[in-house]
Amino acid sequence: MLRTIILQSRVLITVLILVLVAGLMAYRDIPKESNPDIPIPTMYVSVTLEGIAPEDAVNLLVKPLETELKSLDGLDELTSTAYEGGANIVVAFDAGFDPDQALTDVRAKVDDARADLPTEADEPRVFEVNMAEFPILDIILKGDISERALKVIAEDLRDRLEGVSGVLEVPIAGIREEMLLVEVDMAKLESFNLPPATILSVVSANNRLVAAGSLEVQGGKYAIKVPGLFKTREDVLNLPLISDGTRTVRLRDVGNVYLTFKDAQSLARVDGEPAVTLRIKKRSGVNLISTVDRVKAEVASVARAWPEGVTYQYSGDESKNIRNMVRDLENNVLIAVVLVMLFVLQAVGWRTSTLVAMTVPGSFLLTMLLMYFAGFSVNVVILFTLILTA
Repeated sequence: MLRTIILQSRVLITVLILVLVAGLMAYRDIPKESNPDIPIPTMYVSVTLEGIAPEDAVNLLVKPLETELKSLDGLDELTSTAYEGGANIVVAFDAGFDPDQALTDVRAKVDDARADLPTEADEPRVFEVNMAEFPILDIILKGDISERALKVIAEDLRDRLEGVSGVLEVPIAGIREEMLLVEVDMAKLESFNLPPATILSVVSANNRLVAAGSLEVQGGKYAIKVPGLFKTREDVLNLPLISDGTRTVRLRDVGNVYLTFKDAQSLARVDGEPAVTLRIKKRSGVNLISTVDRVKAEVASVARAWPEGVTYQYSGDESKNIRNMVRDLENNVLIAVVLVMLFVLQAVGWRTSTLVAMTVPGSFLLTMLLMYFAGFSVNVVILFTLILTA
């Protein structure tokens, strides 16, 4: 009888130790996120047309899209906003919707409405609202260097960060897209009897990709590559406008080309100074804390090669909140263990009180183990619940 009790005790202790060890490993590896991955019954449609007035956007952009979208199954509400240069439509569905099917249906309706939109309008874009893909960290760059140099640094950093494990994408705010500005001397243009439309048509026709196909010969099959995009300012200046057999009039003969920037679509400022912001978005189901740590390590490594005067700082660090809540949870578990031991120790002795106290972290780690194998992640909602119950 005594041997059986001792054997059973050893088995229970062994099982408890195994649960604790496995639970610790699961607690270490389980993804920790800021927001739960809850499907939000909302889609977002955006279409832009440069220069269009809000009143015209209502008739030319909003109405054709609304006509198609209002026939969606499970639709709850359509909210449209027209502004100078485009329009937005928020598509809200009833609760319990199928996110994948809803996204497919919205895209199909937008494609149907495309024929009724102005030909000059940009391709409409459909976005799915996903809380898990909100930015987890902002990296702000600034420095006493040119705008073009800061843009190069930001884009290089973006390319490096998008290769970091766990990072989904890194959109940039505060940079302007580069463009070539063609300035024409009208007097020179008239001296060659050239209309201004010639410049536009020649530049447009020579700055495009051409599918040249392939060439089959006796020795094999070869791909044909036709260089069709401008790479330098000189490529544009050397464009031939007309040729009469004796001479060729090039664009440099009637004007000049400048490398400049388009109008800003977004702004970023720190302490009143212009800056560039990189917004880190993580992949769904990966550990937020470890992803932020890897991103910061990569930034510190890349920053060593930056010019003197270029600085960076972090903002909107979601990992701080998660770390604080994890720390509170761990403290609550430890306090619960100590309190249980103090209350039980006087009644049953230290051995039994130790076993009883171990059930607190044991139940917690068993929960982590089950969540890990079930494919769940730890987010602020679960952490808050565990803190209350610990």
